[in-house]
Amino acid sequence: LGAAGAEVFVMRHGHRADRARGWDDGFPDDPPLTKEGRETAKRAGQALRSLASLPWAPVVYSSPYYRCLQTANEVAAELGLPIRVEPGLAELCFARTFDHQPQL
Repeated sequence: LGAAGAEVFVMRHGHRADRARGWDDGFPDDPPLTKEGRETAKRAGQALRSLASLPWAPVVYSSPYYRCLQTANEVAAELGLPIRVEPGLAELCFARTFDHQPQL
């Protein structure tokens, strides 16, 4: 890639625990991932592991949703990178869900 180029990989969060149980109230509060969802995210991170050694600096961004943070955490761990939380990546932002900064 030239100086003006970039590669962007977009990943959706892993399998949500509420949907695994058959719950789907439309927009429930911030559910965690299932074990399968975390394992899938880890495998995705393993598949992207070669990116960590590239000459450009890879970065892992996440929305503040817990399921997204869990997904990003698995990927970032495989890449040896921190997560940068970007609130603007959240498609919805409810005060009842985000009364404080989400933490892993």
